[in-house]
Amino acid sequence: MWDETEKISAYLQMLAMVFPLLIGIITGIASEQELEAGSFQMLLCTPSKKYIPHLGKLAVLLLFGIVFRAMGNVFLPISLYLKAAILLFLGNVPLYMLQYILSFAFGKGIGMGFGIIGSLLSALLLVLKLWSEKWAGRKNETN
Repeated sequence: MWDETEKISAYLQMLAMVFPLLIGIITGIASEQELEAGSFQMLLCTPSKKYIPHLGKLAVLLLFGIVFRAMGNVFLPISLYLKAAILLFLGNVPLYMLQYILSFAFGKGIGMGFGIIGSLLSALLLVLKLWSEKWAGRKNETN
């Protein structure tokens, strides 16, 4: 059976693996909505600076990411959960920005494709970490 630290570690690793894909899907949906609502007119025809509506939309997406993370708090102590949520949030901000730009510049498919690639890379890094820990454990047993 798993102890508490293994459960927490597995939960956080699953969040880290799933979030690139979710970010790709959500930013792709946001760009698709703007395209269908009027070919990006609300973002392109603002009287103020052009980046302000994009920053507002990106802030809303980041807020929803925080809320989604908050719904998953099942068995974590609150202090550890806050630290983990802040670290995951700070790690995902560059992903949100990159995938937001890709989704709006090249379309929903490219943003979602980068989300899939990010999730696969996260899973690969997790597998390599587990493999290296197992290999190091075997190496230490022989000594």
